[in-house]
Parts: sequence; structure tokens; C-alpha cells
Amino acid sequence: MPAATAAAGEPGGTRRRGRENYPVQKKFLLDPPRHDWLVRAAHASGPGVGYVALLRAAIDLLDAEDAQVAALHDHIAAHPVTGRDRGKTITLNITAAQEHWLRATSHRTGDLGVTQHQLIHGLIDWLADTPAVLDTIRATLPGLA
Repeated sequence: MPAATAAAGEPGGTRRRGRENYPVQKKFLLDPPRHDWLVRAAHASGPGVGYVALLRAAIDLLDAEDAQVAALHDHIAAHPVTGRDRGKTITLNITAAQEHWLRATSHRTGDLGVTQHQLIHGLIDWLADTPAVLDTIRATLPGLA
């Protein structure tokens, strides 16, 4: 079980809903193409799957697999994240452990000048460019495995 999920006290594969389970609220500005891709990818993941669930599952996968973090780091290095033309705000309610992962990972990739905001942009770009990883994440979503 990923450490981010385990630390939140959530049983494997069972996610409870509610603000008490996802106490950290993060807001990110996305440019329209990234926002549109994220919404389409979430809808294509199955009924009732939203972009928040997709991003939470991506964070949990990355938290559990260091090789995937290395691949994300390499992707961000090869495709600088500019964050230009930001226009849509997404709100991501996550666990404290998931927020810790965001902080630690953005700090770890700090040599690239990557903030948490840019890390989310890079994560979306990486998922768009790496269908196999997106399929792996989709397989972990409740009701779709």
C-alpha cells in the first residue's frame, strides 16, 4: 500500500470521502490545454472518476514507485514547465501524506527550479505523454480494477 494512503489510515483500495479524510486543500492554475486534457482523461477513466481522483491516484503511484518519480523528473527536465497562459483553477483536496509527497518531490527536483505548481503541470504533461503509466493509474481506481 502506498505510504501516502497508509499514513492517512485508509484501508487499501477503500477510500472514504469527506473533508476529514482529505484535510489539505491545494489550488493550482492550469492553462486551458492542460485543464481540458485532465478533464478528458478523468472522464475516459470510467464513470464517476474526476480529475481529483486521477491526480490522487497518480500521487499514490509515484509515492510507491521511485522509478516512476525518476521518470517524471526526467520528463520535466526534458520538457521545461512554463505554466504560461494559466486560466483555470483546480482545487485538489488531498491527505497530509500526499501533500508531504508534493512538497518533498518538488524540493527533490529543485535543481530544475520546480515548484509544487510546476510539478502538477509536469505531472499532467507526463501522464499525457505516457499512456502506459496512465493505464496503470486507472487500474488502481476503485471500481475499475
